[in-house]
Amino acid sequence: MRPYLFGGGGPVYSFADVPGMGAELNGNYQFGLGLEYDNCCHTYLAELRFHHISNAGSEEPNIPLNSFKLLVGISF
Repeated sequence: MRPYLFGGGGPVYSFADVPGMGAELNGNYQFGLGLEYDNCCHTYLAELRFHHISNAGSEEPNIPLNSFKLLVGISF
């Protein structure tokens, strides 16, 4: 088992017309923590991540979109 931390961000373009988002070009950041398990043939992971999207006050209104994600995966 290997625990890990994740973090990152950058620009995101939104095609959806979401009420409260004043711009189509926004910024986002996300961070999370997870566990990765390796056996002889596959790698399994489970991760909990927080995701934030907003326009950093460049347009009005600027209501952020926040979410938590639970990710699970397997690689071959």
